[in-house]
Amino acid sequence: MDANHYGFHEGDVWYRAHYKAAMNDPWLSFTAFGAEAANFLVWVNGQYAGAYDANGILQIVRTPRGSVTKGGDVTLAVLLRNNGQRVDWQGFGESQHGMGIHDATLISSGPVEWKIQGAVGGNTAIDPARTIYNNGGLFGERHGWYLPGFDDSAWQPVESLRAEKPGVTWFRTDFDLDVPAGRDVGFRLNVNSQRFANKSDHARTVMFVNGWNVGTWVGDVGPQESFTIPAGFLNMNGHNEIAIALTAEEASAGPESIDLSVIMNQTGGLDLRLNDAPDYSELQGRLER
Repeated sequence: MDANHYGFHEGDVWYRAHYKAAMNDPWLSFTAFGAEAANFLVWVNGQYAGAYDANGILQIVRTPRGSVTKGGDVTLAVLLRNNGQRVDWQGFGESQHGMGIHDATLISSGPVEWKIQGAVGGNTAIDPARTIYNNGGLFGERHGWYLPGFDDSAWQPVESLRAEKPGVTWFRTDFDLDVPAGRDVGFRLNVNSQRFANKSDHARTVMFVNGWNVGTWVGDVGPQESFTIPAGFLNMNGHNEIAIALTAEEASAGPESIDLSVIMNQTGGLDLRLNDAPDYSELQGRLER
């Protein structure tokens, strides 16, 4: 079940399995790998079973009490955070390390049917500007929630980015900039979590600025909590949109806020323009419906 084999090399990958249970509420085991600091979350028949390291070491998962009945149908869902291809400066072959679930013991009665879902298009980028390295297989990514121009008018306003329950929650905001001509101004996103100092915020984010992936924050590993926004990702004299995908391992995990701040502001510099890339309306026909 190497995700690379199916063309899913970056970001989150979903696995689902269907089978008949051989016993009540069994222990399950998984060996998964998603590069440094990767993890995976498990749901059994819709009930959350926890988050575990995807470091290539066997992980034992206890199914939630009452979730599995001997002889009954089981639907298993696993969300694997793939942290990208490994760099292999020393030639040890680490860049060829398979990503995904390497082994699983499910205590089934009869055959197991597995399915996998990653980024839309797999090896074929639906967005030629941002390429396959921009997105994974989260529902919001597959439906374009990260793109400028997506209509979020029906979404509910929030005062905190903490999650109500384990799983994935999406947040969006927008703002205008008006940087005077002749100024060289740099910006960054700051993830503000009171629990980050002792690495006890069990949540992760993927952050998009005008549809461009600017990085992943890991609240219980780090090291970053500030992320420089590359030139061309921001509209310096106009409208901008930010989307945040928060994956929480427990209720109330996640930062209190994420804000935009100035890194530098000086005279001179180049005339920075927003990168030419498609918005939601231009990619809508290629996204999942």
